[in-house]
Amino acid sequence: MSGDPWYHTPQWKALRLKVLRRDQYRCTFCGELLLGKARGGKSPVVDHIITRKEAPHLALELGNLRVLCQPCDNRRHIEKSRGEVPRTIGEDGFYVE
Repeated sequence: MSGDPWYHTPQWKALRLKVLRRDQYRCTFCGELLLGKARGGKSPVVDHIITRKEAPHLALELGNLRVLCQPCDNRRHIEKSRGEVPRTIGEDGFYVE
């Protein structure tokens, strides 16, 4: 979880759990089951489809959230993994290389 205090609010924690249950703890792109490190698996990431920075009013909208595994989240947010700012986002929500 991020160092951003917003991600520690009760509203976010409750919604995050709702998204994980809705998506059955599976990455919505690759389908990997994400049970978390406590259960010997990989940790899930609950991703804002339209980022909080771009649309703060959608930050707590269930339809703007999805579960991703870390590799798919890194593909989605190239700036997190490579320090680059990509140019174009494709229809699938990933940056076009």
